[in-house]
Amino acid sequence: MVIRVKAELFALAGLLSLAACQEAQDPAMQALDEAQVDGAKVAPGSTAAEDCLLVIWEVREQAGDFGGDAERDYDRSHDEAAGGAISCATATSASQFEKTLKALRDAASSGDRAATLAEAGIPLLFIDEDGTSRELTEVRALEEAFDEVFTQKTLERMRSLALEQMTVIPDKGAFFDLGALWLVVPETGARPKLVTVNSQAAAEAAAAAAREAAAAPAD
Repeated sequence: MVIRVKAELFALAGLLSLAACQEAQDPAMQALDEAQVDGAKVAPGSTAAEDCLLVIWEVREQAGDFGGDAERDYDRSHDEAAGGAISCATATSASQFEKTLKALRDAASSGDRAATLAEAGIPLLFIDEDGTSRELTEVRALEEAFDEVFTQKTLERMRSLALEQMTVIPDKGAFFDLGALWLVVPETGARPKLVTVNSQAAAEAAAAAAREAAAAPAD
């Protein structure tokens, strides 16, 4: 159940950005349909989802930092995301995602560069607002590009990351805002890492939100 990090992440980022222009259904879910993922969508609360959680909990127990019944209860009650069960799609639990999201929120709020870098995976794919992509394959390269990658807009978004805003794609990871931020699980039961920062997708998501707000009927 170890997640497979694939080259399709880059293609998916493009699909997610294009989805912002579609209004027939939720952009993230439309992108999920168009991506034609290899893995199967599993319904939260199903027998299959429980099986995924059991495997993850077994690994967590072996790691020695498992939270027992409290963690099990949290994982069951928070396993749902757009795209299906978090556990089966990503090979880790909701509580592990929440730990990473909290660390990112805290790091962005405090301006702690070291803490932000600690949550980033290497290599990290960076896409600027013009769509130019660059793969940062060393920690030093990411440190040098920190201000370019983690702009004030990106840090502001990181401060409000919430589990219920996340979409999962089976065997490929989880994302926010049409792929502006991608997280991938390095191994079963582990905490996810931030592996893509896509400023172009973030701009598309902001534009889509603005259009939706403008089209909403006045109270």
